[in-house]
Amino acid sequence: MTPETEACARPRWRSLRADSGAATAETAVVLIAVFALLALIISLCGLFITHARLSEGARTAAREMMISADPEGAIAKAKVVSGKEASFAISTNGDWVTVEAHATWHVGGPLFGTTFPLEASAHTRLEPHLVRNGP
Repeated sequence: MTPETEACARPRWRSLRADSGAATAETAVVLIAVFALLALIISLCGLFITHARLSEGARTAAREMMISADPEGAIAKAKVVSGKEASFAISTNGDWVTVEAHATWHVGGPLFGTTFPLEASAHTRLEPHLVRNGP
């Protein structure tokens, strides 16, 4: 090999060696995006599960009110279903019962924490023997 061909071959070899870490850098950037997307999906799943539990708690309280008309017992059973952090409000209008449930969903931990208010409601009719003017 002549010195002229060696001089021409070296820059090409050096340019190939300069790209050797590019795949690692690209992989690191892509993995950060993939993990961020995964964290978002897991957080949204937690939001939907928490809302489903809150809705089930409201339905449980409404069923309990329909059967027994005991607000304290209904709220206690609803908290078993939806968690102790949920709050419930029960109102009656004639022979109809409305249960409103409220909770706060926390995401992100103490540093980047965000909260979302969640609400659910359920409506039902009292059993005839519980209505004052019923048979």
